[in-house]
Amino acid sequence: MKIQKPYTNQQYAELAIYCNQNNCHIEDKETYLESVANPPAPELTYAQKRVAEYPDMAEYLDAMVKINSGDETFVQAGQTQLATYIADCLAVKTKYPKN
Repeated sequence: MKIQKPYTNQQYAELAIYCNQNNCHIEDKETYLESVANPPAPELTYAQKRVAEYPDMAEYLDAMVKINSGDETFVQAGQTQLATYIADCLAVKTKYPKN
């Protein structure tokens, strides 16, 4: 009598590859399906975390254009915008320091 496996050979192969790549041990089909459907997010480096949270460079460029416009109203707005941009960048650097 041949024992029926709960998975096809292809599914077992995929499971083995997944487990080898992700250093996991899977007990049953539900655990397998859950781990495939919701794989753990990779750990980001501090640099990747910084890039994701830095303010948009367009804010810096816009501030510089305003500062160099010659119009005092624009200059003041640009200086405020630049100060905010710098503060936001420094906050990200503090939140994710270099290792």
